[in-house]
Amino acid sequence: KKGNQARWLEPVNPLLREQELRLPLPAPEERHQAYVAAAYQRERPKTAEYLAACASLQRRVAVAEGIGRAIIDDEAISRDLESDVLVAWLKYLGIWHKEELAVLPGGLLEKFEKDFDGVKLQGWGYVTLPWIFSNQSTVEATAPAVPVGCLVVQPSPNQPVAVGWRCPSDMEIEVEVHLSDAYAGSADGVRWSVEVSRHGLRKELVHGICNDGESSGMHLPSTPQQRRWLKLRRGDWLALILDVIADYHGDNYLVELTIRETSGEHREWDLVKDVANDIQSGNPHVDSYGDPSWSFIALRKKSRSGETLPWLLPGSALAQWYAAVADSAQESNLEERTQHLAGMLAGDIPPEINPSDEVVVGDYAAPDRALWSLIEPTQQADEFVVSLRAGDAGDGNRQDLVLCQPRLVAQEKPDILLRDVPGVPAEWFGSHPHGQAIDPATLCLQAPVVITFRLPAELAGRELVATASLDPVAGAAGSVQLELVLGTLALESGLLPSEVTVKLSDVNIGADTRIVSYQRPILVSENSTAENSFQAAMDEFRDLFPAALCYTQIVPADESLTLTLFYREDDQLARLILDESQQAQVDKLWDQLRYVSREPFRLVDVLESLLETTIDHPQEGIFESLEEPYRQRAAKFTEQLVQTESIHLDALVEFTARAWRRPLANQEETQLRGVYGRLRELELPHEEAFRLTLAHVFIASPFLFRLEAAPAGTLAAPVSDWELASRLSYFLWSSLPDREL
Repeated sequence: KKGNQARWLEPVNPLLREQELRLPLPAPEERHQAYVAAAYQRERPKTAEYLAACASLQRRVAVAEGIGRAIIDDEAISRDLESDVLVAWLKYLGIWHKEELAVLPGGLLEKFEKDFDGVKLQGWGYVTLPWIFSNQSTVEATAPAVPVGCLVVQPSPNQPVAVGWRCPSDMEIEVEVHLSDAYAGSADGVRWSVEVSRHGLRKELVHGICNDGESSGMHLPSTPQQRRWLKLRRGDWLALILDVIADYHGDNYLVELTIRETSGEHREWDLVKDVANDIQSGNPHVDSYGDPSWSFIALRKKSRSGETLPWLLPGSALAQWYAAVADSAQESNLEERTQHLAGMLAGDIPPEINPSDEVVVGDYAAPDRALWSLIEPTQQADEFVVSLRAGDAGDGNRQDLVLCQPRLVAQEKPDILLRDVPGVPAEWFGSHPHGQAIDPATLCLQAPVVITFRLPAELAGRELVATASLDPVAGAAGSVQLELVLGTLALESGLLPSEVTVKLSDVNIGADTRIVSYQRPILVSENSTAENSFQAAMDEFRDLFPAALCYTQIVPADESLTLTLFYREDDQLARLILDESQQAQVDKLWDQLRYVSREPFRLVDVLESLLETTIDHPQEGIFESLEEPYRQRAAKFTEQLVQTESIHLDALVEFTARAWRRPLANQEETQLRGVYGRLRELELPHEEAFRLTLAHVFIASPFLFRLEAAPAGTLAAPVSDWELASRLSYFLWSSLPDREL
């Protein structure tokens, strides 16, 4: 070895003589991220329960009962859910919004104007599309054909364009839309849709295709099926969206959009009447009632995390769940759709080919994605709750005494002893259970024990650190597991699971730097009875459970050069389960694998590449000791190959008798062996000569035709046993007779 070369797989024991405890006290933003991450881990398995709670609350909304935070809290408690997470779900699904206005489902277009054949059209857009123009002149534009006082819209290949209307108050509406091609002959068309956006959740109510030179439109009444979405709240958005279709060449469409209130004041909003004569007066643009209701928007083509929540396209799993929620008469269907959607979000069911499904799965996949980012703690704690647990490691030793001196550190700031923090009991420090004298700032714990204390929020940004070790006198024979966390810990006795993390840095050929960290390691004293006992138990465990059972990829398949082509570790299998004949069978299989794979030759090739790669390298020479053994093994394998050539030829003769469906005559066998011999005389290697001889078997007439010997004379005679077997096999299974037949 040179430098710090290490084996690929080394035993790591979580036995320490000294443990460094570190616990950062996060800043408010980091605390929120940690809160969300913890909620993600805890609550993600309860997806179906959260969907069921949302369905229950949505039905309250549908019958105008309304929901508030108290009702949401009660629903969460009744289902053993977290209220803050349920609120995030309700926001994400557009069911509850805490009186906030919905977000704009895109970006506002900029003021823009363009000259078309001497007619100036004014409106909003970008130089490279999309556009929304009106003709405020006294002359009709011809290319595109835009009559005076009308609106024309052209989407971009990368951005759909929309006219959005923000609902000024709670109401139920009906919608009428009409489109006509303003530039016939462009060999193109648009896809149009009417959508409702409720706090980012976009529900497509209707869509259509308007082809070149055609008109399209629809009246959308508030039917029971659509009432869920046409019963708007203040701040909800309704948008008419135009998007390109295949083979885009550019097309302009005249648009009309009318929105009517179906009850109450029966107000009406007419897009053309409201904005066509002064379209550039504002974006948002005021309506006929003086409210800034109309906006001209460029939508994003694809959703990005935390920006635009899913399109609720028809047929998507989320849309089917909403439909099941709306139909209170079909509880079984709701349960089925809930389980399906939950399974899709959990990754148990692949998302269907639908943009809504893909976006929803993406928004749910990680704690920094859209759904989870909506979680807001009800209140930000004004203090940190910290717990330190000393476990007894399960050996029942009464000498489990550990010493540490906790302090709070920060860069360019003086350290603060934990003993001096207000609210931390001073009697914990400087006291030993056996009455021995210790430092006044030192904490002595006798396992098993948990201490919980509170630190003021102004200590955020500091790190609580301590170096712990067993009491050198009273605890020399003990063993302790320490754990320092934010929050509370339960008192537990017995050996707790340890976690070992190994990070590799400066990885190079034959050398690397390994940083090993532990969670809940076992503190022991050097050469103590406890250390020896744990060490022996871990060695016994490794002997019983082979490494291949714990590490499924021992052969490093991700490495371009490796001397570990195959890994065998079946000693325990042979010792505990297999008898002698079964072990011999396993040995034979391994011999066959190495023979077929030509492993000795491949290892020599890899070794030569490694030797060349490490020339003029700090690790040069580390593989030289392997060169001679590997070459000797390859030479021995060459001898084995020569010895098995005759065995292969004998097997070929035996196979030929099966392929020709009868025993070979002596002359045929001699001829077959002669073919192989002549090929070898031409200096062809064994494998190639064997293949050509096998090809000779397959092109011979006894293989290609089912030949039968004709009987002497003119009378019928029985066929031979071999011929009868051949007739039966081709009748029964259309192939060669098996050995039994």
